[in-house]
Amino acid sequence: MNRTLRRGLMKTFCTILTILCLLLIAPYLRYTSYIPEDNKPFTGSHWYNPYSDISDSLLRANFHAHSRSWGGLTWGKNSAEEVIEAYQAQGYQIPVLSNYHRIADSSLYEESVVYIPAYEHGFNLKKIHCLCIGAHETSFVEYPLHFSTNLTTHVIYNLRRHCDLVALAHPGARRAHEPDEMPALHGMQLMEVANTQGARTLYWDTMLSSGQPVWFLANDDSHDLNGSEAFMRWNMIYVNSPTASEALASLKRGNHYGVSSYDGECEDNRLTEFEFHRDTLWITLRDMFNRLDFIGQDGVQLHSVSRNTTGWYLLRETDTYVRAEVHHDHCVMYLNPVVRYDGVTLPQEGMSAPGQNEVKTWVGRLLFLLLFGIVIICWRRVMRRLT
Repeated sequence: MNRTLRRGLMKTFCTILTILCLLLIAPYLRYTSYIPEDNKPFTGSHWYNPYSDISDSLLRANFHAHSRSWGGLTWGKNSAEEVIEAYQAQGYQIPVLSNYHRIADSSLYEESVVYIPAYEHGFNLKKIHCLCIGAHETSFVEYPLHFSTNLTTHVIYNLRRHCDLVALAHPGARRAHEPDEMPALHGMQLMEVANTQGARTLYWDTMLSSGQPVWFLANDDSHDLNGSEAFMRWNMIYVNSPTASEALASLKRGNHYGVSSYDGECEDNRLTEFEFHRDTLWITLRDMFNRLDFIGQDGVQLHSVSRNTTGWYLLRETDTYVRAEVHHDHCVMYLNPVVRYDGVTLPQEGMSAPGQNEVKTWVGRLLFLLLFGIVIICWRRVMRRLT
């Protein structure tokens, strides 16, 4: 290999490496630092009940399933049509296809199912992903490495401009954010608590204990219809009519529950009553359960009722939220919590973006801009030496 050719190859390699470095740095030029919130447990003299309106109609939904996409790079084994048809055959009225940064076209769905556009957002080393449910368009605002909860919060609030609901997907994957970091994340309305890694209730309870009204989701995150993850977790959504708008509104209110199966089977139990009688929360189901657990602040089990159709818990002044898990032989039903509030503003309506720390935001952006400039200067010096 002659000297001229060797130098040409070195120039090409250094240029490609420089472009990759600049692409990795560029997203951080919009770095945003937020003022830490003084997260406090739910307070108020009233209790918000997500099941105050239990309709007779329930829609079964999975919001996390993948098909072949992006040339097979995302490990989807089946076609989009196969995934949708398989979930519909299993009784899902809302079989959502959520490929990475790609919204499934409505033409893939039959009129007999409810179409909700969605996609999975995220391309970073720590696998911090979000589900964009009711997506209007895809967003590519992302950070290759989430070294701070500020970055994740910034992504979440950006996504809220592109979809109706944002859910944190598979919390704890690759130790992305530890449970004690959850209160520093803001903006999500839902959390995929039950997924292929089991039920990550510790992450959910940590978020609820900080006074953030985040509702439960149970999803398969399936990549292969023949794999063990398909048809194992789902959501039951109360609606007055089988439409996307009704389902999204119910999800926003928490008027749904998640189901996680141990073996693919599940008792088809139904919630018939979820009400307050004076200071007692009463939960009644159509069929007998094995155990009903009441869980509160910091994930502490408050009370348990065995082998019955009705469970009850006497609310105390120290209770900030109370949620319930209904255990059966084959599955667990995870109900959304009742939370304290002022009786005027519903918890989800009160969510707003934390304030920005302007000084740290611009210092951070300038540091990344400086790093951006250093990479360009180093490239130019290398190019001169190779000339």
